[in-house]
Amino acid sequence: MGIYEIVSQFGIQEILWQESIDKHDVVCDEYDGVVFYRVTKKIGVLEKGAIITEEGVVLDFPRIARILHLENGLHKIYSHPFYVEEKVDGYNLRIVRIQGRVLAFSRGAYVCPFSTDRVTDFIDVKSVFDENPGLIICGEFAGPDNPYNIEHPPYVKEDVRFFAFDESNATDITDYIKFLGDSPADIQSEEGNNESQSEEGGNESQSEEGGEDSQSEDSIQSGFLSLYFNSTTKQWSKDYF
Repeated sequence: MGIYEIVSQFGIQEILWQESIDKHDVVCDEYDGVVFYRVTKKIGVLEKGAIITEEGVVLDFPRIARILHLENGLHKIYSHPFYVEEKVDGYNLRIVRIQGRVLAFSRGAYVCPFSTDRVTDFIDVKSVFDENPGLIICGEFAGPDNPYNIEHPPYVKEDVRFFAFDESNATDITDYIKFLGDSPADIQSEEGNNESQSEEGGNESQSEEGGEDSQSEDSIQSGFLSLYFNSTTKQWSKDYF
C-alpha cells in the first residue's frame, strides 16, 4: 500500500497531504534504507511525532497536561480514577519494526542510532516482533552512559537499561476509528465546528452537556490503550488500539 493510500484512510485529502509536504509539516526521511514520513506539525487527525510508513501509522506519543499545583490540578484535569507511575529519568522511545528493520524513534519521530543499536541487548527483537506483527514497544532508556541526559536513576549504576512501560500496535484505520468512536472525516468536521463554536463561546455549554459523564463506564485514554473502570463490577479492563 502506498503512503497516500495510508494517510487517505485517516481522512486526509490529497491536497492537504501535498501542502503538508510542501510546508515541511510532513518530512520524508530515511534510515538504513528504511523510508518513512515524520509528522512535524499536526495534519488532520495525525499529531506531531506520528510516523507514516507503507505498513501503517505509528501514532505520536501521548501527551498529558502538566500540573503545577497538585491538589488543584488533579481535581481540574482528572475526573476519573487514574494510574501513577514512577518517572524514569531517561529519554522516551518507541521501538517498532518497519520493512524488516527494528528502529527506535524519539518523541519527535527521529531515529535514535544509539538506541536502535542497543535495543537488541535488552529485547529478543526477532522473536518478539515475529510473534507480534505491528507491535510498538514504548519505553525509556536510562543510565550514566546514555548520550543525552546527564542525570540518571540511582538504581542504574553503569551503562544503560531499557524500561518498557507500554505497548501498542501500528495503527490500521479500523482500530483508529474504534478508539475514536467516529470516522476521520467526522472527526475533522467536528474539529472545524468546535473551532467556530469556540470563537462564540459554544464549547462551554457543550462541555457541560458532554457525553463523557453520560457513558456507562468511566474511562481513561492514555493514547496507546484505553483503560475502563466498570462502576458495577468495580474492575478495570483495557483495550489496545
